[in-house]
Amino acid sequence: MAFLALFLMCVCFVEVSGLHITTDVQVTTDVAATEDQFYFRRNQMLADPFRYFLAKGWTTTQDCFLDLRTNKRYSDEDLLCICLFWGCGINMTAEALDFMFYTSRRLSDSQTSKLLRSRWPAILACVVFGGIGICGNITIIVVISKFMGKKMSATNVLIASIALSDLFSLVICLPTMCYVAIFRNFMGRHWMFKIICTVSYLTHYASFDCSILTMLAIGFERFVVICYPTKAASLVSVGNMKKIAGIIWLISICFASPSLYLLRMTEHDHSCGIPIDPKMNTIFMGFNAVVVFSIPAIILLFLYAKIIYTLSKSIVTAQRMRPASKFQKAIKRAYGLRKSIKTEILPKRTAVEKVL
Repeated sequence: MAFLALFLMCVCFVEVSGLHITTDVQVTTDVAATEDQFYFRRNQMLADPFRYFLAKGWTTTQDCFLDLRTNKRYSDEDLLCICLFWGCGINMTAEALDFMFYTSRRLSDSQTSKLLRSRWPAILACVVFGGIGICGNITIIVVISKFMGKKMSATNVLIASIALSDLFSLVICLPTMCYVAIFRNFMGRHWMFKIICTVSYLTHYASFDCSILTMLAIGFERFVVICYPTKAASLVSVGNMKKIAGIIWLISICFASPSLYLLRMTEHDHSCGIPIDPKMNTIFMGFNAVVVFSIPAIILLFLYAKIIYTLSKSIVTAQRMRPASKFQKAIKRAYGLRKSIKTEILPKRTAVEKVL
């Protein structure tokens, strides 16, 4: 009986253990199968996003994003590839590119009237400030070039250079930038759209760099004139400033030239302003922030601090060397008369009173 009871206990233990192991394997297998199915479907979508886009019946990229974002397992790169056909690492067919372009254009056109109603203050501000800036910069250039004549100074040359760079930015860049900012996109397949996109961003960064570097040159010019006046005639002449202005324009164009690669019409929807290489675009922006903006700003702070110190010191010296004014002379005469009365007239009067 004891042996039979032990045998029954072993059988029960094996049966229970076997059921437990079989259940775990089944659950693990189901989970693995589900995961494999998801990644298998994901890889198929990434291999041919255009066919999957059509199969799902999406009409806009916004529908695609809203549908896929509910599944957190899709990364941002997956969404860009599936919904925008961008960053997939595959060559898209002409049919896919046409579909993407017309889909993006249809979405943009559907939102135009809504954006015009909601953003008319921004449009009005662009028109007003753009018109004021264009008129003001043209006036500065005309006044300096026509009416200064022989009275043109080195500072006027640099001011005209800044006005010219701002004028280029207002005429070429402002319309495109305002359109992109207000309507969120600037797209087209005509070769003129590609030229406008490329030239706009190149001019934008070149004029920005030129304005800052020219202000730095003005700071150096003021520094030399005030702190080293004996060397100013030879160093900051009008001819030298014209050469410096030309060099500044060349440097600015060189600094802005990476925008020709980074910001241009994209192939997937022919839109302007989307960075082709986000990492390189970050490096480009960091370079402009440090080399073109921060370093010149620090140098200008040092130059103008030195200028203020030199001017304050020269003012104190001039006040000490300046001859006394009429009022100060009258005060000195009154003080001298008072002193003579105390030292000469009052003692004599006291002596006469004692005699009397």
